[in-house]
Amino acid sequence: MKKILVFLFLIPIGIVCAQQSIIVTFTGRNLNTDEYMQLSRVEISNPSQGWTQMLYYPDTVAIFTPTGLSEYELQQSSLRWKSLLNPFHGSTNAVLYCHESGPLNIVLTDMSGRILSVHHEERAQIGQHHFRINAGTPGMFVLTAYQNGVSASIKLVNTENGSNNTVQNIQYVGMADEPDSPDLVIEKGGASSKGQIEFPFTTIDGMSYQGFSSCNGDELYSERIQRMPIYTEDCIFHFDCGDPLPRDTNPNNGTPCHDTPFLTDYDGNVYETVQIGSQCWMRENLRTTHYADGRPLMLGDTAASNHSAFNYPYGDSTHTQLHGLLYNWATTMDSNASSSSNPSGVQGLCPNGWHIPSQEEWHQLIDYIDDFSNYVCGNGYTARALAAKEGWRECDCGVWTCSIAFDPTQNNATGFSATGAGYCLHGNSTPSYPDFGFNTAFWSSTKEDAAPANAIRLRCNYPETGEITLPPSLGLSVRCLRD
Repeated sequence: MKKILVFLFLIPIGIVCAQQSIIVTFTGRNLNTDEYMQLSRVEISNPSQGWTQMLYYPDTVAIFTPTGLSEYELQQSSLRWKSLLNPFHGSTNAVLYCHESGPLNIVLTDMSGRILSVHHEERAQIGQHHFRINAGTPGMFVLTAYQNGVSASIKLVNTENGSNNTVQNIQYVGMADEPDSPDLVIEKGGASSKGQIEFPFTTIDGMSYQGFSSCNGDELYSERIQRMPIYTEDCIFHFDCGDPLPRDTNPNNGTPCHDTPFLTDYDGNVYETVQIGSQCWMRENLRTTHYADGRPLMLGDTAASNHSAFNYPYGDSTHTQLHGLLYNWATTMDSNASSSSNPSGVQGLCPNGWHIPSQEEWHQLIDYIDDFSNYVCGNGYTARALAAKEGWRECDCGVWTCSIAFDPTQNNATGFSATGAGYCLHGNSTPSYPDFGFNTAFWSSTKEDAAPANAIRLRCNYPETGEITLPPSLGLSVRCLRD
């Protein structure tokens, strides 16, 4: 990890009363060009009370509620937001706990303070009140409740347009039967719950901020700065980002290979090809049931290490067109010895004129795309440049904004079009098919003696293109490389 100390500037927007919420918006910029830089995360610490909170992109706004109260008194505050789904897609549910009865106003604003919607209850009773929030357009918003001279705010992060298009509104759903404890506080030393946060602190506490971003595959972080949040403010982290990686401007890359836009296997299956650097790859997973000389393969059973076996992804032949077939290593190699050469010289299961790539040839592919900004995401990650936009299930990406499933529309910059075909695992009875839609792996021709065979793996919730060794009996996907 590249460590670069940078400067941070805080721009006061307006002074607020001690008992009102203070909104701090975090932004990253290039120190040299003043261009916007995406923050991967922001660390916020309160050394006085011994807690640390992480904000992860796209959540880059913190709401502080100075109270000067003890922790017990804070828990018993007369007005508390209890729960909220964040980030959300267009609309979300919110629960407000009132310890007192009286007129209640709920106000939805954008980050500039512009009021978007107001809801009024003439006499809200003690207990839990449920609301439906339609944010409409993507962005960050603040939801504030006012009752009997007390206010409570919570941040909203909307990632897409809602069903009501651009209409922002607050709908009162009703009261819950069971008034649970209204705790909505941070866990000390933990990570943020995707925008579902408040930062309680006393008026004499000093907060510590540190921003993180990436440049040219290196992670950058700012110097830590102490600040007492008594203002609503914009916090701008400046990062010293040097010369960016060049873009791959070769017009042939990502397009069908010259003179070989298609290839056909023994079964008559037609495959598209793709040029990446000096290599011509199959753009699709192999789905043949015969070797190039016409020898047939059998549908796999418990004899997983047997020569000449295949399996359907997830055990279902309807997935073959998109995901290809799964083959064990013996079938893939067709009795050929391991090869680590470049080229491997192993035709194996591939059609004539094509071969099983060695681990060195996989390295050549990854090293090539690693050198260009249009293939690299964040801290040198390349998985989504190889992954197709479809053929993957939704999965929890956690903090990995460069992972395959985070935003599939950004996938497949190379045109390689890998899909989540999963694996075939042979036990003592029938085969099982773990990780279908979530992971995929491709055999190489490389295997060290009695050790497992080398493969390349992509996972939906991780950003890296991984190298792994796997048991030869496992059923994996196969891609062929032109001789």
